[in-house]
Amino acid sequence: MGDEHPGVWIEEVPFEARPIEGVATSIAAFVGSIESGPYDEAYIYSAQEFAQRWPGESALGTAVEEFFRNGGSVARVSSVKKPSRKAVRRAIGHMDHDVTLIAVVADPPAPLDVVAAAADAAASRRAMLLVEGPWADAQSAIAGLSAGPLETGAADPANVAVYWPRVRRTGRGGVVETISPLGPVAGMIARTDATRGVATAPAGTGATLQGVIEPASTATSIEATALNDLGVNVIRALPQFGTVVWGSRTQSRDGEWKYVSIRRLFLFLEESIDRGLGWVVFEPNGMELWQRVRRSVTEFLLEIFRSGAFAGATPDEAFFVKCDQTTMTQNDLDNGRLVCLIGIAPTRPAEFVIFRIGCWTADADV
Repeated sequence: MGDEHPGVWIEEVPFEARPIEGVATSIAAFVGSIESGPYDEAYIYSAQEFAQRWPGESALGTAVEEFFRNGGSVARVSSVKKPSRKAVRRAIGHMDHDVTLIAVVADPPAPLDVVAAAADAAASRRAMLLVEGPWADAQSAIAGLSAGPLETGAADPANVAVYWPRVRRTGRGGVVETISPLGPVAGMIARTDATRGVATAPAGTGATLQGVIEPASTATSIEATALNDLGVNVIRALPQFGTVVWGSRTQSRDGEWKYVSIRRLFLFLEESIDRGLGWVVFEPNGMELWQRVRRSVTEFLLEIFRSGAFAGATPDEAFFVKCDQTTMTQNDLDNGRLVCLIGIAPTRPAEFVIFRIGCWTADADV
């Protein structure tokens, strides 16, 4: 309450926690060449809109078409004359932070030096770079990767995911053509985000590539497992399920970041919290602010916990949020730095379900 002068009512209201909203997770950016202009950038909301802006056939147009066919809703397209290192760096440098998936599309696949330029340009962004594996067959891929990892040039290989092989679809006039897998894969990831959430692995029997006839190259179960262990997400044709992505690995060798779903979940959380706490720069760095920050972050993480994205039966088992004198040094306080420590226990995807089956013989004493 407050003063009771006639006609005046003053009440001091305590500051409440400001809500943090989750950012979008499935806006994909495609960089590729077209035969003629305009060489520019735009957000596209349908394959028809792309065709109107950039008429004619191109690997870029095909990737965007398959992105929307597989469940994508928003694409940022950068058309360039040639996907060179300079052009790719420039295109990615112009992207805003709403983009969470990036693909450089070319036919044949983009050279590794161009992929490295893309990885370097994307390093400062919380986005996953999708890369097309360059190998002709499974044995070549296994032999090449056994000698050393794919040199994508990524400062953080946890933000890079490789998909192989190319896929076949029925194009215009009923002609079967081989295309990059990156458009269909990006669309499938967007579809998975929309239906099951970013914490769900975009792989398995539900990760069907719609509009795709078959992979352009085959891999046996043993070869697919070997490639998966080497950080390659194999596209396979499975009876009754169609053409699916069979693997959810990043290029990281760090056990914490080897799964696409876990890495993308943390990128989502980091970007959401970073944006959601933008208001703190105008507040005095003291106990009241720390309490408000803890409350804002905790309420946001509670919503994510209830969606099933974290391990643990209770919130205390799933995450913690610390923002107090134990997370900041005197030097931090003197220089106006607020440090919030957040710990999260994510669920891990069950990439392979293994059944151990025993059989009784006729001589067994059942």
